[in-house]
Amino acid sequence: MISTETSTFVQLRQLLDQTERDMVAIKSEPAKAAPVIRQVERAERLIAELRGAGVDVRAEQSRADSLRGRLLHEAELVVKRVGQNQPPLAGSALWQELQATVAVRRSQARRKLLITLGVVGTLAVLLFGVLPALFPAPPTANTVAVGQLVSQNDDQGALALALQEQAAAPGDPQIGLWIGALQAKQGNTAAAQASYAAARALASDEVAFLSDRVLVLMSLGDLAAAEQDATALQAIDGGAAIGTYHLGALREQAGDRQAAMALYEQAGALAERENRPELVVAARTRMATLMQGMQ
Repeated sequence: MISTETSTFVQLRQLLDQTERDMVAIKSEPAKAAPVIRQVERAERLIAELRGAGVDVRAEQSRADSLRGRLLHEAELVVKRVGQNQPPLAGSALWQELQATVAVRRSQARRKLLITLGVVGTLAVLLFGVLPALFPAPPTANTVAVGQLVSQNDDQGALALALQEQAAAPGDPQIGLWIGALQAKQGNTAAAQASYAAARALASDEVAFLSDRVLVLMSLGDLAAAEQDATALQAIDGGAAIGTYHLGALREQAGDRQAAMALYEQAGALAERENRPELVVAARTRMATLMQGMQ
């Protein structure tokens, strides 16, 4: 007789496998965007259910966190794909978080554009759309495929793919983080430090570098190193909110819901002071998810 927990665990693993495949296909198959959002939320609900039953779901939590992180990283593309091909995702907290992230990024981009170009230059851009033609977006590495190999315990294959992706997208700092973390896991400390240094040079700032590395380290299961980076973030100007948020995720992954909720609440308050509405939404969403799992 197969227990309910075993059946649910199998469903979760299958769901994560399918979602990772669908995530890779979003760029070429826009219709997959909305289902991926629903699938990530369903995976998070199953994880909460299994954790409540005493099942060790740390590896699955890392995979779900990686998927959520990738959606937020590609928020503009995902929102565009959903808008073009799917009806609104009513009642989806993750969809609301993605929309809030896009709105904040666009607002920040408009402010930077006004400051940099001036009103006349901005009008020219708006009228003629010259910037997208002159400065196309740089290629991005397929870190989801790398993470999928990691979830299958194929670290060697993941590193080989990551190096290929880096060659195709040398300006993407995230792939360098994966390479560094995989090299460190294999004991190649010198190479890992060099990869991290290169990724740090490409990152927009130290907060972005450490925040992204936390997610990679969590995906690889190096929770001690992830906690070190999250703690370091708390001491950096502009990093307190995201560092506290990551610590909440680490506590959640360890199964300490009460500590996780307290940290998420603290992260939300810090994010409000740092004027980071997308992080406020994320923290409140995680709190709501945990509260539902405790009912």
